[in-house]
Amino acid sequence: MSRFEPEVATAVLRHMNEDHGRDSLQIVQAHGAPEAIAASMVDLDREAGVWDVVEPEGGRTLRVAWPIEVRERADLRRAVVELHRIATGGNDPRHRAAEQTEHPHHAETEES
Repeated sequence: MSRFEPEVATAVLRHMNEDHGRDSLQIVQAHGAPEAIAASMVDLDREAGVWDVVEPEGGRTLRVAWPIEVRERADLRRAVVELHRIATGGNDPRHRAAEQTEHPHHAETEES
């Protein structure tokens, strides 16, 4: 398991949990926890993201492999976007916009 520097992981996890809670829920529902009612990203490495998932029966941890190769920090955003695109069947308008231009909000967080 190849890890990122702690400050990279902390920044990505904070961004996901503060700005993309609903997206995390959709990701876990589509990738192994269809009954999930809440999810928060708690860890990541170059192979997968890890979410704490709340289901009606209780909580558990779910590890979801990245659908693309992740070597550096910039790859993380593309990997999460691809997980979300798969989860929503590509029906989120943000996916089409991301293909055309970098969203300013995400460009800023790449540096945080």
